[in-house]
Amino acid sequence: MRWRALLVAVLHAAAIALFARGFLLTKTSLTDTSPLSDSQPGSTSFDRVVFIVVDALRYDFAVGLPSLEDTLARHPDHSVLFRFRADAPTTTLQRLKALMTGTLPTFIEAGANFASWAVTEDSLVGQWHSSGRRIAFL
Repeated sequence: MRWRALLVAVLHAAAIALFARGFLLTKTSLTDTSPLSDSQPGSTSFDRVVFIVVDALRYDFAVGLPSLEDTLARHPDHSVLFRFRADAPTTTLQRLKALMTGTLPTFIEAGANFASWAVTEDSLVGQWHSSGRRIAFL
């Protein structure tokens, strides 16, 4: 009878370890940055770019907003509305970091949503800043 309890305990420990290893992934951040290049095929230089990310704005609500519809209709070559479909985890910092760096968020990063200082990975904001352009990120 005692060996059964020991077997159950070992199986529980193994299941928890497998779950934590697969579900609570850790991510290694690479600090290398891509070189800046304006000569890439299809690249265009702009004097000014306004890049707006609205957290928690549903796509079906955004499509119905008169100001967005008007801007998209009047300036179709200069404006675009993207639909972003988020999978869990859905904290603001993880989503912004995923959009700016092109990486996938992990559940373990949810804790960084409350006490994060800087994104050290290569990102759009970092590339824009290192290019010497004025940038404001709020």
